Amino acid sequence: MDIKKPKTCLLTVTNQCVLRCRMCHLWQLNTSKEEISINDCKRFIDSLEGFGSEPIEVHIIGGESLIKKGILDLIAYISSKGSRTVMTSSAYTIDDAMAKAIANSGLSMLNISIDSLNPEVHNFLRGKDDSFQRAMGAIDYLSKYKAGKLKLGINTVISAKNLEDIVELSEWTTNNKNLDSLYFMAVMRPFGSQVDWEWFKKDGFSELWPQDYSKVGEVLNKLIELKKSGYKIENPVGQLQ
Repeated sequence: MDIKKPKTCLLTVTNQCVLRCRMCHLWQLNTSKEEISINDCKRFIDSLEGFGSEPIEVHIIGGESLIKKGILDLIAYISSKGSRTVMTSSAYTIDDAMAKAIANSGLSMLNISIDSLNPEVHNFLRGKDDSFQRAMGAIDYLSKYKAGKLKLGINTVISAKNLEDIVELSEWTTNNKNLDSLYFMAVMRPFGSQVDWEWFKKDGFSELWPQDYSKVGEVLNKLIELKKSGYKIENPVGQLQ
């Protein structure tokens, strides 16, 4: 029997966060006592060698992974094993010194969460009034040190609030020489919220779940068109369809 071996894994290093995102409620939970340690993360990485000869790509996620003490040491450890490492971050804590340390850590790719080029929209969704400013500043810092070391991308959650801004964000990313890719995710039931299959019908979620499905279709069809024309959109056409 031909069993396909895993090529990637997600490693959640923390549920703690500095933002208050409307599409994620993890920041409301007190999970610090249950967090995995950096040493346990390293033991887990060692265990991946049992899956086969090819190194498994490791995606480091949170919460906000960059506030995890020892995270860059963990990245360097994973990289020393020959694995490609990818991280998603709000970039809220990145200053010049951290940008340089990230670029030198061995991290293969950093995806920064940006939901709109309209600061008010992005800040509303991310729950802090300076989150857009900090994310843009982080891109500038990282651009100074990334050459030949680090790929830099944008992650965007498509929701009712930013639906009108998606195409503009695609154009901006594609025209920005410091950015390598753009990846879209559909809004889901907020992480950490009560399990409810009809969450999107409830009060409090109207600014997340789009009501105009025809408009959603227009935006996704436009993304497919842009993807086929060479834009830096990572999503496969089949996924967008």
